[in-house]
Amino acid sequence: MGMFDSFYAELECPRCHEVQEFEFQVKLFEKMLNNWHIGDKVPTSIGLHDYLRSAEISSVTFCRSPPCRLQAKAIGINTSLGMMARGEIILKNRKFLAVENFREEDLG
Repeated sequence: MGMFDSFYAELECPRCHEVQEFEFQVKLFEKMLNNWHIGDKVPTSIGLHDYLRSAEISSVTFCRSPPCRLQAKAIGINTSLGMMARGEIILKNRKFLAVENFREEDLG
């Protein structure tokens, strides 16, 4: 699987509507298991300075609520992960601002 960095945000699941903290893993930066929450500065030492001025990074995550796990099991998906969702991580001026366009991921 390899190393990655993670962005965390409290969001409402687009499927079950439970509010929880979602983790979005990305492999664009140092891949040193760095963690950022909304409002955190993304260090300039990771390079990609121009990219960090304004970026939308598309990433998937999983809802681990009981209803989404049951639905995942019903359609044959690994139930430890739950159902998949996607969102765009918004960075501006080297700061993690938000996750936008949070939606169900098409499994087909």
